[in-house]
Amino acid sequence: MDLRYSARHRALQEEARGFVKKYGHLSPKTGGGRKRPDARALDWQKLLLERGYFARNIPREYGGFGLPVDILELAIIAEEFSNAGVSPGIMNQGISMLVPTLLEVGTKEQCIQWIGPTIRGDIIWC
Repeated sequence: MDLRYSARHRALQEEARGFVKKYGHLSPKTGGGRKRPDARALDWQKLLLERGYFARNIPREYGGFGLPVDILELAIIAEEFSNAGVSPGIMNQGISMLVPTLLEVGTKEQCIQWIGPTIRGDIIWC
């Protein structure tokens, strides 16, 4: 098994590294626990969604970036964001539990109603 990054993965790594270098100062501080996301966190979330660094594998029709699942891509992005000390975006139960469940067993109407607002941070689930 060849565990080296492909040219595509190295390009993504450089792209993500450049993104956090250019825009990392816009990232909110992580944490905050029970507080609702403030304007800075929501703006950061919007930028991550637009650039494909968040909700990467969620279909476009539901507000995601619409790319196929690639675990290595997700790990590369997480590593570059972590190395730069920037937030990976708003994380909550809705994003980690509700969205995958809706994608798997939800109706189209449920997906349309709930996924977009959840990944944008318009609604927070616990």
